[in-house]
Amino acid sequence: VGFFPINPIMIGFFIFVGLFFSSVYSSESLAQSYCVRIESSKLFAGADEASKLLMRAPLYMSLMGTGNHKEIHGEMWAEVLDAESQKYWTQKSNLTTKLSCLVVTVDRTPLRTGPGNRYSLAKLRVAQKRQAFIDLGGEDGWTQVRDRAGAKYWVDLDHTWKAKNKMRISFEGK
Repeated sequence: VGFFPINPIMIGFFIFVGLFFSSVYSSESLAQSYCVRIESSKLFAGADEASKLLMRAPLYMSLMGTGNHKEIHGEMWAEVLDAESQKYWTQKSNLTTKLSCLVVTVDRTPLRTGPGNRYSLAKLRVAQKRQAFIDLGGEDGWTQVRDRAGAKYWVDLDHTWKAKNKMRISFEGK
């Protein structure tokens, strides 16, 4: 059995060729987590205001960017997904990545004064489905949230959805 020596120059060449072709033939983008930064962001079926208006997302609604963007009439648009994986297009200027937000996914969830069911109900008592908050972080399956008025509560993470950053790689091109 013959021995094939490993040549460092050939290894470097193959790494270069692999990186070159993966950058040319792959569409790689970061699926970004966004928060709605205005009172009501219009979510459309397409990337322009002439498209069908599908929903108005409330302040602090968590949305997952798909990585698809379009510039229409000088305005950047982002394709986003909601907690139910419904696709929309919205003006990117309505979104921010500087906050961590979440949205309630159940019909009603109790809001607590601390992280757990042993804590009393907060003054607001319950949050409704699609109610959005800033996520302040938490412990043991609970997270503290802040509403638009600045009030803080604790909510069960099992009753919420939060967009997360993910890497998307496609070898089908753009």
